Amino acid sequence: MRNFKVWDKLRIKSIEEIRRIDKGLYGIVEEYLKELQGGVYTIEDIDYNQNICILLEDITSFGFKCDYLEKVDTFYKTLPNDFTGKLTIDKGQVIKKEEKKEDILDEVEKEYLRAVIKPFRKRMTCIKKSRYFNYEFIILNLDNDGIFLPSFKKGKMYKGMKEDKEYTLEELGL
Repeated sequence: MRNFKVWDKLRIKSIEEIRRIDKGLYGIVEEYLKELQGGVYTIEDIDYNQNICILLEDITSFGFKCDYLEKVDTFYKTLPNDFTGKLTIDKGQVIKKEEKKEDILDEVEKEYLRAVIKPFRKRMTCIKKSRYFNYEFIILNLDNDGIFLPSFKKGKMYKGMKEDKEYTLEELGL
């Protein structure tokens, strides 16, 4: 028996493989089986004696032999709003997720920061954008010190940086 646990995400293997293993399949109608195939379901309960997983689909439950199921490692119920990459999907499961890397800083911002950090580059630990009321500013964190760059109105510069997130020089393309 497979190593499934309650609340694992599973999907039903192909109908052809199930029909090859079990011709009767407890009287499940072929059309219903086709609807279930490829979907991702949550284990609600497991009957170890009969080797059956009780799967939850919306508000209804149904049982399947554990041999007919496979674990889904990567499952995205919804994607983040800012996702801009590509997904490779096979039978309802995401098998490859490629995110498109967008530059956090524009070229002018990069050029300015490169010039400012040049003398301190080896001592840099991170760069962070912070806010004070309606003004924002950049903090350059060094080994045991910090440099505060001049402030600017909120939302005018460094728009790609998230507030209070620490960025490495590599992340910012510096």
